[in-house]
This record gives sequence, structure tokens and C-alpha cells, in this order.
Amino acid sequence: MRNTTRRRAVAIIFTTLGSIGLAFIFQNCAGGLSSDTESASSSASSNAPFAFDISVDTISYMSCSSMSNEDPTAYYSFRAAALGSNAGVKLSSKIRDYVGDRFAERYLSVIQSSKSQEAQAQLSIRGSDGARQLQSVMGDKNGNVRLGEHVGLILGPLDSEAIVKELWRQEDGVRSQFLSTIPGLESDRAVAGQIRYLHNNDTAGIRADMNGSSGVMMALTYGSLPVMGNELMALSDFEDKTKQAYGRGYFMEFGQQTAADSLLDRELLTIREESLEEVKGEALQWSCPNLLKFKIVREEDAVHGRAGIDPVLADSSKTYCRKGVDPYLPGSNAAFDVVRGILDPDKDDWYIDLHNMCVIAKKDSGYCYGTLQNNSSFKVIYNGTCVDGTSQAQCPHFVSICTRTAIPTSSFQQWLDDGVVNW
Repeated sequence: MRNTTRRRAVAIIFTTLGSIGLAFIFQNCAGGLSSDTESASSSASSNAPFAFDISVDTISYMSCSSMSNEDPTAYYSFRAAALGSNAGVKLSSKIRDYVGDRFAERYLSVIQSSKSQEAQAQLSIRGSDGARQLQSVMGDKNGNVRLGEHVGLILGPLDSEAIVKELWRQEDGVRSQFLSTIPGLESDRAVAGQIRYLHNNDTAGIRADMNGSSGVMMALTYGSLPVMGNELMALSDFEDKTKQAYGRGYFMEFGQQTAADSLLDRELLTIREESLEEVKGEALQWSCPNLLKFKIVREEDAVHGRAGIDPVLADSSKTYCRKGVDPYLPGSNAAFDVVRGILDPDKDDWYIDLHNMCVIAKKDSGYCYGTLQNNSSFKVIYNGTCVDGTSQAQCPHFVSICTRTAIPTSSFQQWLDDGVVNW
């Protein structure tokens, strides 16, 4: 289980990313790092394989149409995190085999390798061709790409001496979800990151592109942070024509659980994970259960009650959704640990109602439904009869959570049983 410090670090990371507004386009730079330690030979450096391996086990999508730059811990488009022991960051098996027992004299060959130099893990939406050669980051409707919005960073530059040494101290194959002892990592110790598309046309366009093209993905890749204005590409092994980029691609499909959820594809239904390094690598299908999809409810629309137990609400712009304390303590329900870990790691952002399958923002300032929310006549129609795109009404938005490992059904059954009796 993640402790309080780790949860707070995940929250801080999203705040930090959301505050960055500079426009960066990425490049595979070749600048070296200085060190007083004996440097590796040029041949050793050039022959060293790529050093790092990051994976995530939880991905969430939030369909909010008109987010602002405010409150980035609560609002995002895509959020990914390593919550369990099978996800996180480690040194690759290839680099461990390459360095062997001579780490003290050869670890700079890891740092100064042309394949690993200045490696910065990043999330972005990218297209790809049939051979999985990555294309440019998909930015806003004008083609602009901004760090903290269209590109989300995970940890700091991985080639730092401190990170390499800490990862080497791990047993081979063991991953870290949280780097607790690295000097200088104040706000980015957790293996977590996010992407934020602030406008409806951008978010709807991304969903349409992912549904309509097998080549559009969320990519977890490695790049460098160059001088502002240079173009950024994902690090890749250009000499090996069967491998295109270091990292992983997550291909997603969007839709709705039932017709009553509106006619819009605002829920994340499936994720297929593939290695970007292997053109014909094995794909991994994720789990996206319906019980991890929550309707986003405005505070003024929420009625305290329980759907299916209390009377049906006559007003379609109102819905049952309750504010209250968390129903489970950390460690007492695996499914809720995932929800709290990805959606609200510091418990400052969302009320989570498991019975009604909805969430209410604790600081609701219209960041999900946009400026129209300030219009007193504006409504969200929650019962599925909405017609989106009008000036007076919208269909509801959703937050969806998917996991690489299926959550035990007993955790969800506990939700259902406790929801009738206790909530």
C-alpha cells in the first residue's frame, strides 16, 4: 500500500506539471554530463543498451470538456501511475547484464550511453505508422504542444547519477513505484504523470482519433528536455530496424456502458498495451470494469440519496450523489485503494460515492463543464436524454479507471453489499 507521503507526492507532481506553461517540442539531444568519476570509454558507452524500463498499472481518463489551468491535481485528461509491485521503474535486464559485477567502474557507461543519455520519461498522445514508428505529439487544434498539458513528465531525468545508483541497489527485476531517497526530487518522486487537453474540441478529437485509427495511442516514451524551441523526438534505436522507440504504447477505445449514459463516447472501455520496441511484440489487454466508471456531478445538481432505493428524481438535471467521508480505510478494499490512488491521492479533490457511481469536486469552479456552468440556466442532463452541444445543456462527463491486473471481484461485491446496508 502507498503511504501518506507517497500519496501526497503524487498530488504534488500533478500540481507541478499543471503550473508549467512553456511551449516545448522535444529533441533527442546529445549533450553529455560532467562527473569527477572515471568516465567510461567511448566504445563502452556506444555499445551499452538502453538502461531504463518504466511501466504503469493504472490509467484513468477524464472526459471534462473545458478545463482551465487551475486545479491540475483534480482535473486531467489522461493520468497514469504505478500503484502495485509489478509496475514502476527499474534498470533494464539488458543493462544489468552488460554492466555485470563491474558497476563501480562502468556505471557511467549507463549514464553517458548514446541510447540512454538525458532520458526523461514522458506521456503524450501520438500517432504511428504500421511499423509503429512514432509521429509527432498531438497538441491542441492549432498544433501547439505545451509541456504540462500535451506532454506529461514522469520522475526527473533518469540518467542522473543518484537515480542510477538507487535503481542498481534494487534486486534484478524489482520495480520502484516511489523514489524516496533521491536528492533534488522534491515533487516528482512517484512514478506517475498526466496529460491535460483543456478544450472540448481537443478532447473529443483525441477520442475520435483513437477510436478511428489503430495507430493513435498514449505513448510512454523517453525523450530529453532541450533548449526551448528545439523539436523533441522519442529516444529510439535507429540502428535496429525491428525496434522503433523505447517505451510502451496504450491503444484505447471509448464508448458508453449503456444507452442511458448518453450517445457520446465519454467512457474509456478498453486498453491494449504494446511494446514500442518490438514491432510484433505481444499485446496485453487491460481490465476496464464498469464499476470503475464514475459520473462527474456538479455540487448544485447533487441530491443526497441512493439510486435504486430512493424514489426516481423527476428533474433530469438532478441526480443522486453524496458527499461524505471515504467508505474504506486504506488497505481494507483493493478496488477503492485503486480509485483513491489514481483519482485523488491526497484526498483533497473529490468526494467519491461508490453506491451511485459518481464523484463531486470538493472545489467545484466549473473546471469540468466549462464557463457555461456560470450561466444560471445551464443544465447537465444526467438521465441519458441529453442533446449535447446546445447553449443550455450538456451530457454528463465521466472519469474511467482501467488496471493492467484485474481487481478481485470480492472487492466490488463488498461495494455492492455495503452500499445497500451502510451508505
